[in-house]
Amino acid sequence: MDFTESTVDEPSIAKIGAGSFATVYVVRGGPIAYKQKIYLECQADSFFNIPRPFAFNDPDLHPDGFISCSPSPIPGQRHPTSSRPHVTPGLMVPFIKATYAMDRVLAFPYDASKAIVSAYFPANLQDATISLCRLYFGMIYPTTSRPRFVTASNFPLDEHRYTKLLESFPEFLQPVRAVAHGMGEMLAKLHYNAGVDGRDIEFVLGGSGGADFVYFVIDFNQIRAWSKGPDVSTLVSAFFENDPYYPRPVPNNQLYVSFKAGYLEACDPSDMTLAATFLQAIENEQATRSLR
Repeated sequence: MDFTESTVDEPSIAKIGAGSFATVYVVRGGPIAYKQKIYLECQADSFFNIPRPFAFNDPDLHPDGFISCSPSPIPGQRHPTSSRPHVTPGLMVPFIKATYAMDRVLAFPYDASKAIVSAYFPANLQDATISLCRLYFGMIYPTTSRPRFVTASNFPLDEHRYTKLLESFPEFLQPVRAVAHGMGEMLAKLHYNAGVDGRDIEFVLGGSGGADFVYFVIDFNQIRAWSKGPDVSTLVSAFFENDPYYPRPVPNNQLYVSFKAGYLEACDPSDMTLAATFLQAIENEQATRSLR
């Protein structure tokens, strides 16, 4: 990935990504990613990790615009830890818009990156380095030829590609059905714990800075509130807008069976009726689409 230099000198920052709703920067030398948009926090005790917010700053509200998720350190008593970086107002100075400081989703392990590039990239791009992989369990890519177009920033893995990677790194990756189960678990938590539809979220595979892989769900910029009413149409539309990630909701699709189990297991008993309504609705919609 090419880094775009910031015009700000102190601290040194670099842009590592941009989308329709946000721009992502890193402060050099640190593990914190800075995302210039309000970010929704959801439960993180799941198969998929959610990047943690560490601090927020709105320059327009100076001097009261800085909020830290960590208590102020006491002189002589702080024990630095990489697991919970402490963000100060000075680290937010380069950003002129409202900004969150968050966990950075680290790049793919180097050896796994090279394995993917060797298997799928053309000869003239064998020096590429994978940043992240998108988990596209609703897609099926041809296995007989290399793809014509490839991207190193977010290379897509369908079930077959993921399984081939798992065969090469079985000690570091989870079984494909466990990943699908985790997708269902996370979507249910977004629906019933956070009260949102999960629209346009992304399930990605990144690194840890070492040989391990980390499963993340990112990009909550387009989610919509949902009040847990009997109308699940907004959940259904959001599901199919994200459909490259989720397994096809076909009852005999084993990945979908795992996804469905993860979804139901994450629901409280009081939410089971709505959960069943949603799952039946996406199965019906998929059946309708299959006839077109």
